[in-house]
Amino acid sequence: MPAWDPEVTVDASLARALIASQFPALADPPVHAFDAGWDMVRRTVPAG
Repeated sequence: MPAWDPEVTVDASLARALIASQFPALADPPVHAFDAGWDMVRRTVPAG
């Protein structure tokens, strides 16, 4: 079985940019790594 490589890696910078583009009131939150698997990455941001 061939190794799986993600098309996009969501690092903290990209997570911040995606949050800011979709939720302007939460622009530039502190983003922390929470968990990762073969097909997902979870990051946390503080509750508003």
